[in-house]
Amino acid sequence: MTDERQVKPRGRPIGPDDFDLAPGPMDTPCLLWKWGKNTKGYGTVWTDSRSRLVHRVQYEKMFGEIAGGRQIDHLCRRPACCNPRHLEPVT
Repeated sequence: MTDERQVKPRGRPIGPDDFDLAPGPMDTPCLLWKWGKNTKGYGTVWTDSRSRLVHRVQYEKMFGEIAGGRQIDHLCRRPACCNPRHLEPVT
C-alpha cells in the first residue's frame, strides 16, 4: 500500500507510473493516484504554482475546462481514482 505522505516529484509531468490499476465497479479499471492525498482521500498534485486535486487535472486534460461552480463526481465512488471515464461534472 502506498504511504499517504509520499509526494510526486515536482517538475515531472503526470504519467502512467503515477497510478495503480485496480478493478472496480465500472467496465474500465480505476486509476488510483499513488502519491499524496488529502484527508478525504483525494489525490493532490502541485501544478500551475498551486496544489490541485488530481482528478480535476485529469478531467480537464481529457475533456477541457470544468464549467464554473461544478464539482467532479466519482462514478466509481473511489476518491483516489483519476480515470476520466469514471468522472462526471455535477452541480
